[in-house]
Amino acid sequence: RSKPKPSSAASDVYKRQYKKSQGLIKTCDAPIKDPPYPDPLATCRLCWRNREINQYPILGGAFIVQSNSTARYHMNCKEPYDVFGDNPYASLWCEAPSRIKVGNCRICASCGGDYPTRSGAMSDHYRAFWNFKKECQDPWTDYGTKNVSICCNTPEPACTICNSCGGQWPVETGGFYVEHPSYNQTSFEGRGKQCTGEV
Repeated sequence: RSKPKPSSAASDVYKRQYKKSQGLIKTCDAPIKDPPYPDPLATCRLCWRNREINQYPILGGAFIVQSNSTARYHMNCKEPYDVFGDNPYASLWCEAPSRIKVGNCRICASCGGDYPTRSGAMSDHYRAFWNFKKECQDPWTDYGTKNVSICCNTPEPACTICNSCGGQWPVETGGFYVEHPSYNQTSFEGRGKQCTGEV
């Protein structure tokens, strides 16, 4: 009478044990599955107004850049870029999280809560910020904070402040240009050229 054939799982174990005994493999453990591919991050933009329905519906805060600087951003969060002077008003708008994309950011007095990842900071002598409170709590405040941070809700932030774009953040979606640094009252903290380094 013939012996019953081993199950497929038992056969696989036997094969791995045999290969190990012959020095062909170093472990009897089953192969480790590849980790799931991470969801792509949503993006954020600096915009002047956003009165139209578009892909950037989430308002994350706003500020006024002083008259000796200019801000580069999108009118109604659309292309192309426009450059404004004379105390331009800029606001941060992000894509809505979806099944395909994740993450958004806020301008806050400090990071924490649902927005723990700090990806940049700004300081202004005139407190010209509309920002969320400490640990990014609602509601936001008007002209109440001198120092603010860019805070995001994913370990890899959807946007960050850099000297120049590159690396993980290759697309410029807003910018600041200081015309008279010695008189400027606005300062920034962020990553280096090509978005290298840490905040």
